[in-house]
Amino acid sequence: MSLFNALNEAVRNGWAVDFGSVALDGTNPTSVTTNVMIQGALVCLNTKVALGDATQAVTWFVETATGNQLDIYGWKNISGTDPTLVAATDTETVTWMAWGVPTSSS
Repeated sequence: MSLFNALNEAVRNGWAVDFGSVALDGTNPTSVTTNVMIQGALVCLNTKVALGDATQAVTWFVETATGNQLDIYGWKNISGTDPTLVAATDTETVTWMAWGVPTSSS
């Protein structure tokens, strides 16, 4: 099933989709409060330039206690000669989408 069809089915069953963009704040995680109790999410870097030694990957996580907060983590390599990933300190823009049960009926 395609992502579009899966999200369509989720909305048909009462779930909602929330989305936006946020600049990483240079620390992990950068948190976004959503309008849904998150069941799934997507995050991606919003850039048109080569990544070089800047943030190269973004991941997400949701803590059980804060089910509508999307925590976004940025990762970059240590240097051009060491590919080990560490927490990014950069401020690139990340586009995000999350879906789940709405937090309110508004």
